[in-house]
Amino acid sequence: MDDNKNKDEDLKKEKKINLISTNNSTNNSNNKIYREVAPYLNLGLQLAVTICVCIFLGIWLDRKFDLSPLFTLFFTFLGFAAGFYNFFKTINNNNKTK
Repeated sequence: MDDNKNKDEDLKKEKKINLISTNNSTNNSNNKIYREVAPYLNLGLQLAVTICVCIFLGIWLDRKFDLSPLFTLFFTFLGFAAGFYNFFKTINNNNKTK
């Protein structure tokens, strides 16, 4: 009877060890994926923020100097150019390091 209990305990320990090792390998593969994707996760937000800040700056300057569409259009195009420049620069830098 004690022999059966020992065998059952040994089987339970082996199952726990297998579960732990499976979880560790899954976590390692997930961590690898996150490390590869992480540099790209904020690119969309950076692009949107750059464009929005430039648009609002243009609107503010238009209201301040009463030159209605001039500064808004200029800073909108500037925001798109700066945002996409930063976007492609970041992608190229990340691809070169790999």
